[in-house]
Amino acid sequence: MPKLLLVMVLTLLVAAPAAMAGTRADIVKDCFRDGDLDGNYTASQIRDEGGDEPVQVGDGTVVPGASGFSAGAARSDIPSTLLTALILLGVAALAAAAPYARRTVVPFVRQRVLRRRLA
Repeated sequence: MPKLLLVMVLTLLVAAPAAMAGTRADIVKDCFRDGDLDGNYTASQIRDEGGDEPVQVGDGTVVPGASGFSAGAARSDIPSTLLTALILLGVAALAAAAPYARRTVVPFVRQRVLRRRLA
C-alpha cells in the first residue's frame, strides 16, 4: 500500500507541471511581460508553439531562426564606425600589453615549467 501511494504521489508531481503548462498565448504573454519565461514550459512546447512567424520586437520585426544578412535577422543599432573603433582600441590594448607579458609572464611560466620537469 505505501509503495502504491508513493508511486501515485510521484506521478502527480511529474504530471502536474505538464498539465499546468500554457498555450501559445500564455507563452507569448509570459515572454513579453518582462522578457523572461517564468512559467513551467517544456522545451517542445516552446519550440512547437513559437513557429516561424515573425515577432514584433521594439520597432522592428524579427523572424525566429534568421541570422546573418537575411531579411528577418536581428540588427544592432551600433554604428559600424563605432564598432570598428572599439575593435581597433582592443587590438591596440593587446599590442600595448604584449611587451609587458613578454618581460614578466613568459619568464615566470618558463620557471614553473622547468621546476616541474626537474621535480
